[in-house]
Amino acid sequence: MSLFVSDFTIKELTGDQRVITLKERALPYRPLKFSGRTRGDFTWYPGNPVATTQILGTEEAPSVFNGAWKDRFIAGVTSDGIFTGIANALIDGQQIANVSDLVDVFNDVRQSAQPLEVTWAHRTRVGIMTRFDETWLTAEDVEWEMEFQWTSRGQPEQPVTIPVSPQPGDLADKLRAGLNTLKNVITAPFQVVQSFTDTVNELASEISDAIEDIESTAVQIEQQVLSPVTAAERTLAAVDLIIKDCNDLVSAVEAQPGVQLYYLLDTAETTYGDALVAADYGNSIKRAAQDIRTQCIDASASMSDESDGVDLLASFTARGDTDLRDVSQQFYGTPDQWRTLMLYNDFDDSQLTAGMLVLVPKLTSITKGA
Repeated sequence: MSLFVSDFTIKELTGDQRVITLKERALPYRPLKFSGRTRGDFTWYPGNPVATTQILGTEEAPSVFNGAWKDRFIAGVTSDGIFTGIANALIDGQQIANVSDLVDVFNDVRQSAQPLEVTWAHRTRVGIMTRFDETWLTAEDVEWEMEFQWTSRGQPEQPVTIPVSPQPGDLADKLRAGLNTLKNVITAPFQVVQSFTDTVNELASEISDAIEDIESTAVQIEQQVLSPVTAAERTLAAVDLIIKDCNDLVSAVEAQPGVQLYYLLDTAETTYGDALVAADYGNSIKRAAQDIRTQCIDASASMSDESDGVDLLASFTARGDTDLRDVSQQFYGTPDQWRTLMLYNDFDDSQLTAGMLVLVPKLTSITKGA
């Protein structure tokens, strides 16, 4: 009696390109299991409660099938020598004579190591046969198990793409758009406490300066003034500073939530509507800062390989006449590292004028020119 189930077909995609078809009593035992997973690289950056994810693609898990073959079902001949006309195992449309021949066919497929397309009903996988086990009960009766390692679900192959690091000019444009959003939401529909306004405006100004550094780097790349390594160093330093400023913005909002943002407002008299307006204002700033930070984190991860490994702490753009001692004090907590900064940046002295860019290495880094 027919079982009315789908055929199990194995097709070699290269080599002899044989097609093996198993039907009814030659089919694997149920259930047939297929599974897969998505691969990702998860990174948790300090100060960021949300991990960044780099999707690495998907993969199909190996499948193991097993069953049993008997001569009387494979050969289509009863023990009395009566031909039944059943053809449960075929190769290239021709009936396989007996269990022994069928086992030999599968061993040959495994040893040939050709890529295979395996189809059952509406399920298709592509891969190779990594294992075939045969357990003989009698000369006409064998139990078997085969394992496949899949390379795809049978879909057309996609061309390999190599991720390209964002160009400083493109990155600056995206960050500038994010900064404009931040500046728009900073303007509140109520009078905000001055200390909070000063903090937010100062951090936004620092972000703007860092973006200008990236824009300047893009221009110097076009003019072939900077090498790719130096450009990557400068861009990464600016990006790291923006990440820090965005973290400080988020912290500032979280430290003074809700109606505490109102200037000279008695919280005992605030309405529910006041609370909603204040919460929405703070959250808008927080979201804008988080969006900018995400852009920077993604860019930093993709550009890190272009750097020569120098561990930069930050970049600094002088807003007026100042001295490297002031920069050293700001980033190292002491003015005594001014010479480290001068040697690293190949400056002739410690004096800075407006617009000069200073790369600030971590003190554990090997300084240039030292």
